[in-house]
Amino acid sequence: MATVHLDHLAGRRVFSEHGRSIGYIEEIVAERDGSDLVVIEFHVGIFAALERLSASTIGTALLDFFALRRREGLYRI
Repeated sequence: MATVHLDHLAGRRVFSEHGRSIGYIEEIVAERDGSDLVVIEFHVGIFAALERLSASTIGTALLDFFALRRREGLYRI
């Protein structure tokens, strides 16, 4: 299994299969697999950045008010 330093991936631009930019890696989701952590998702795009706000009560209220919590523009890769 390869070891990757996640700080080298966060903030990197992601491209579609057609070469268009779809955004930047905003969040990395990992699960424990024995003694390893395995990346299962990258969250990319403008709404991935807004998703980070949902960690707070105020952020969740803002996302709900503007109906942004489940909107297109969040890519899970």
